[in-house]
Amino acid sequence: MLNILELTFRNSEISYLIGENGAGKSTLLNILARIDKNYQGGIDDSFAVDEISLVDANPYMLKGDVYKNIVYPLKIRKRENIEESMTTLLDIFNLNTLKNKEASKLSSGETQKVAIVRALSFSPKLLMLDEPTANIYIY
Repeated sequence: MLNILELTFRNSEISYLIGENGAGKSTLLNILARIDKNYQGGIDDSFAVDEISLVDANPYMLKGDVYKNIVYPLKIRKRENIEESMTTLLDIFNLNTLKNKEASKLSSGETQKVAIVRALSFSPKLLMLDEPTANIYIY
Protein backbone atom coordinates (compact mmCIF):
# COMPACT_ATOMS: atom_id res chain seq x y z
CA MET A 1 0.00 0.00 0.00
CA LEU A 2 1.26 3.43 -0.95
CA ASN A 3 0.40 6.09 1.58
CA ILE A 4 1.26 9.68 0.67
CA LEU A 5 -0.23 12.55 2.62
CA GLU A 6 1.01 15.35 0.39
CA LEU A 7 3.28 15.66 -2.61
CA THR A 8 3.99 18.96 -4.33
CA PHE A 9 5.81 19.61 -7.60
CA ARG A 10 6.97 23.15 -8.27
CA ASN A 11 7.51 24.80 -11.65
CA SER A 12 11.00 24.49 -13.12
CA GLU A 13 12.07 22.15 -10.34
CA ILE A 14 13.43 18.62 -10.63
CA SER A 15 12.02 16.10 -8.17
CA TYR A 16 12.73 12.41 -7.88
CA LEU A 17 11.28 9.40 -6.12
CA ILE A 18 13.47 6.80 -4.50
CA GLY A 19 12.23 3.51 -3.18
CA GLU A 20 12.73 -0.20 -3.27
CA ASN A 21 11.28 -2.41 -5.99
CA GLY A 22 7.55 -2.73 -5.51
CA ALA A 23 7.31 0.37 -3.31
CA GLY A 24 4.78 2.00 -5.64
CA LYS A 25 6.85 4.55 -7.57
CA SER A 26 5.49 3.52 -10.97
CA THR A 27 1.98 3.28 -9.56
CA LEU A 28 2.23 6.83 -8.27
CA LEU A 29 3.41 8.11 -11.66
CA ASN A 30 0.52 6.31 -13.37
CA ILE A 31 -1.94 7.88 -10.92
CA LEU A 32 -0.47 11.35 -11.47
CA ALA A 33 -0.67 10.84 -15.25
CA ARG A 34 -4.33 9.83 -14.83
CA ILE A 35 -3.63 6.37 -16.30
CA ASP A 36 -4.41 4.49 -13.08
CA LYS A 37 -7.70 5.63 -11.59
CA ASN A 38 -7.81 2.96 -8.88
CA TYR A 39 -6.84 5.03 -5.85
CA GLN A 40 -8.36 6.74 -2.85
CA GLY A 41 -7.85 10.41 -2.18
CA GLY A 42 -7.53 13.33 -4.50
CA ILE A 43 -5.23 14.99 -6.97
CA ASP A 44 -5.10 18.73 -7.46
CA ASP A 45 -5.87 19.21 -11.12
CA SER A 46 -3.33 22.00 -11.61
CA PHE A 47 -2.26 20.26 -14.79
CA ALA A 48 -4.63 19.19 -17.54
CA VAL A 49 -4.04 15.66 -18.82
CA ASP A 50 -2.68 17.00 -22.11
CA GLU A 51 -0.07 19.04 -20.19
CA ILE A 52 1.45 15.93 -18.59
CA SER A 53 3.90 13.54 -20.17
CA LEU A 54 4.97 10.17 -18.77
CA VAL A 55 7.76 8.01 -20.14
CA ASP A 56 7.14 4.51 -18.86
CA ALA A 57 9.96 2.18 -17.81
CA ASN A 58 9.02 0.05 -20.83
CA PRO A 59 7.89 2.65 -23.36
CA TYR A 60 5.52 1.74 -26.17
CA MET A 61 6.04 2.77 -29.75
CA LEU A 62 3.31 3.56 -32.23
CA LYS A 63 3.23 1.62 -35.48
CA GLY A 64 5.32 3.46 -38.02
CA ASP A 65 8.67 5.16 -38.02
CA VAL A 66 10.52 7.25 -35.46
CA TYR A 67 9.31 10.50 -37.04
CA LYS A 68 5.67 9.44 -36.64
CA ASN A 69 6.27 8.54 -32.99
CA ILE A 70 7.80 11.91 -32.14
CA VAL A 71 5.40 14.07 -34.18
CA TYR A 72 2.25 12.43 -32.77
CA PRO A 73 1.89 14.60 -29.61
CA LEU A 74 2.35 17.73 -31.71
CA LYS A 75 -0.33 16.71 -34.20
CA ILE A 76 -2.98 15.73 -31.65
CA ARG A 77 -2.45 19.05 -29.88
CA LYS A 78 -2.69 20.86 -33.24
CA ARG A 79 0.58 22.70 -32.66
CA GLU A 80 1.86 25.25 -35.14
CA ASN A 81 5.26 24.99 -36.87
CA ILE A 82 5.35 21.21 -36.56
CA GLU A 83 8.00 20.73 -39.25
CA GLU A 84 10.25 23.34 -37.67
CA SER A 85 9.80 21.73 -34.24
CA MET A 86 10.58 18.29 -35.64
CA THR A 87 13.73 19.51 -37.39
CA THR A 88 14.92 21.04 -34.13
CA LEU A 89 14.12 17.94 -32.05
CA LEU A 90 15.77 15.54 -34.50
CA ASP A 91 18.89 17.73 -34.63
CA ILE A 92 19.20 18.35 -30.88
CA PHE A 93 18.76 14.68 -29.99
CA ASN A 94 20.80 13.37 -32.94
CA LEU A 95 17.93 11.30 -34.35
CA ASN A 96 18.13 12.27 -38.03
CA THR A 97 19.67 8.92 -38.96
CA LEU A 98 16.79 7.08 -37.25
CA LYS A 99 13.83 9.23 -38.30
CA ASN A 100 12.72 6.85 -41.08
CA LYS A 101 13.49 3.66 -39.15
CA GLU A 102 10.53 1.49 -38.20
CA ALA A 103 9.96 1.98 -34.47
CA SER A 104 9.46 -1.75 -33.91
CA LYS A 105 13.05 -2.32 -35.13
CA LEU A 106 14.68 0.00 -32.58
CA SER A 107 16.99 -1.27 -29.86
CA SER A 108 15.79 -0.85 -26.29
CA GLY A 109 18.09 2.16 -25.85
CA GLU A 110 16.86 3.78 -29.07
CA THR A 111 13.27 3.14 -28.01
CA GLN A 112 13.91 4.83 -24.66
CA LYS A 113 15.53 7.83 -26.35
CA VAL A 114 12.65 8.23 -28.84
CA ALA A 115 10.13 7.96 -26.00
CA ILE A 116 11.92 10.71 -24.05
CA VAL A 117 12.08 12.99 -27.11
CA ARG A 118 8.39 12.31 -27.83
CA ALA A 119 7.57 13.23 -24.23
CA LEU A 120 9.52 16.48 -24.53
CA SER A 121 8.18 17.36 -27.99
CA PHE A 122 5.17 19.35 -26.83
CA SER A 123 6.87 21.03 -23.82
CA PRO A 124 4.66 19.50 -21.11
CA LYS A 125 4.15 21.36 -17.87
CA LEU A 126 4.82 18.13 -15.97
CA LEU A 127 7.29 15.56 -17.32
CA MET A 128 7.55 12.26 -15.46
CA LEU A 129 10.19 9.64 -16.26
CA ASP A 130 10.00 6.11 -14.88
CA GLU A 131 13.53 4.63 -14.90
CA PRO A 132 14.58 6.89 -17.79
CA THR A 133 18.13 5.58 -18.13
CA ALA A 134 17.37 1.88 -17.70
CA ASN A 135 18.04 1.01 -21.36
CA ILE A 136 20.37 3.79 -22.42
CA TYR A 137 24.00 2.94 -23.00
CA ILE A 138 26.31 5.87 -22.39
CA TYR A 139 29.70 5.62 -24.04
